[in-house]
This record gives sequence, C-alpha cells and structure tokens, in this order.
Amino acid sequence: MDELDPTFPKWEQIRDRIAADIAAGRLKSGDQVPSAAALVERYGVAMAAAQKALAALKRDGLVRSQNGIGTFVL
Repeated sequence: MDELDPTFPKWEQIRDRIAADIAAGRLKSGDQVPSAAALVERYGVAMAAAQKALAALKRDGLVRSQNGIGTFVL
C-alpha cells in the first residue's frame, strides 16, 4: 500500500500523483489509469476519495471515462 500524507486531502494526493505520472510520461495518451477500486486497494482510502480523485482528473481534462471499460489518459 502506498503511503499518503495524513495532513493533506487524500483524493488530492491521488489526483496529483496520477497527474504527475501523466506529465512525466509514465502514463501516456490512451493508457488506462487505475480504477477507483484499484486506488482504494493501493492507497487504503475510501471509495469516495478514489472516485473524487478520478472526477478531478476528468475535470482537469487529463482523462476520459468509457462506461464499462475504464478511464484513459487523453
């Protein structure tokens, strides 16, 4: 399980980590990002925090969701 800073909102830290992976090229256009369930397992957060992180990435224009398939880097 990856550690998060307990003094900073967990969903923001997850969003920032995924955004940094995109900016650094570790996640490229078309790559699938971890699902909310996978983020829950990886970071030990509530489902709501994982979903909020993914929603923020969508609002930021970094990812898109395909119903029933997953979330992908734009």
